[in-house]
Amino acid sequence: MTYDYNILYNAGNGNIQNQGVSFGTNNQLNVDPGLYDGGDGFHLAAANELGTPLTEVTVDVDGEPRDDTNPDIGADEYYSPNYDGVIYVPGEIATIQGAIDVAVNNDSILVAAGTYRENIDYGGNSLTIIGENRETTIIDGNNSGRGAELAGQSILSTFTIQNGSGNNGGNAVHASGNAILDNLIITSNSNTLGNGSVMLEANTVLKNSLIVNNQDVGVVCNGADATISNVTIASNTGAGIELKSLGGSNSHPTLINSIVYGNQDNNNIQFSAPSGHSINISYSLIQDGQDSITIYNNDTLIWGTGNLDVDPMFVDTANGNYHLLASSMLINAGHPDSTDSDGTRADIGAYPYLNT
Repeated sequence: MTYDYNILYNAGNGNIQNQGVSFGTNNQLNVDPGLYDGGDGFHLAAANELGTPLTEVTVDVDGEPRDDTNPDIGADEYYSPNYDGVIYVPGEIATIQGAIDVAVNNDSILVAAGTYRENIDYGGNSLTIIGENRETTIIDGNNSGRGAELAGQSILSTFTIQNGSGNNGGNAVHASGNAILDNLIITSNSNTLGNGSVMLEANTVLKNSLIVNNQDVGVVCNGADATISNVTIASNTGAGIELKSLGGSNSHPTLINSIVYGNQDNNNIQFSAPSGHSINISYSLIQDGQDSITIYNNDTLIWGTGNLDVDPMFVDTANGNYHLLASSMLINAGHPDSTDSDGTRADIGAYPYLNT
């Protein structure tokens, strides 16, 4: 058998042995192929342009076109990680922040399951970052700062965010602009100044998420006209939701199809000085109901229809299971115009009880 146009690399671990193989022309012996550090073992970090064109091989393993003059050797034809607007972590770049650093506005970053000990910052770009599974794709702040910072038209979806820390607003996530937080588990984050595990500003959206067991307020609306829907905020050491002002702008969030339960001293919704905040609540479970919420001069509580004050009937909070039992009154109790993935009327909270 004859080998032509190959890279044979032994990573400095001794000589390459010729076991009856005939080496032809243009082979590269003990040349580092230049794969991504920490990547999947076949994506290139830079072009090698050492191959020869083959008429029967026109695309690489990703379906991307081969260079018709100087193709790369190996399964991958090198392209800038975001040339097609999508970056794979860790397949193309080992870290989420590394992917952010090469991304441009409107790129997407798709993250495989795993634990990423990072403190990510979108850097002002509007990006979409999506994990493979919110239970198994984890951003771990390593108790060294905020888990994630995003703004603009950005999206952060399908992650667990844990071990964020610090005194700044949103030790797990700080979102502003028109950012969307979707399908997240936010747990085990800490903040010593009560500035929230999640801080929402401007017109942010928080949906389909679980915010539990944080050493702080669950969600701070900081001068925000935020929308919070199908979220469970429970068992946090601070208030469930706190309304604050930012630069003279008060908060006016909308809360729908959500659970706020079992937070510090049953202080589930809290208005902070200065006054002038409002919150619109409908089809939600607020522990101890409307009477538990203290408002001040010029504050407004809009208590809409469909609100409940009952035991949510979580499966097993001691072990972090905030799914609903079949006996829960929150099943099919959401807004009548909203539905779960099984086509039934939406349940209240982060986890729908699906009829399978």
